[in-house]
Amino acid sequence: KGRINAKPVEFLAAMKAMKKAGFIIQGDEYARPKIPEDLPAEVQEWHRRKTVYFIQELPANDVFFSPALVPLLKKGFQAAAPLYRFLANI
Repeated sequence: KGRINAKPVEFLAAMKAMKKAGFIIQGDEYARPKIPEDLPAEVQEWHRRKTVYFIQELPANDVFFSPALVPLLKKGFQAAAPLYRFLANI
């Protein structure tokens, strides 16, 4: 969380890419988190989490059973890449 607080602009840009691609943050939350109030809401959301993962809900349709699934997955991984790189350097 220290790097997130130290580089909030970089972190928020990575989070924006995830949200733009349709991913939402999930995970267990602390019962009484201690979050600095001056942090942006997106950063506060991260601080509330004990565990973190992202999900993207898509309708179960014919895409899942066709070659069209490959570009869909590729797009999701590309959207996740900036956040992955950011977190890999923590």
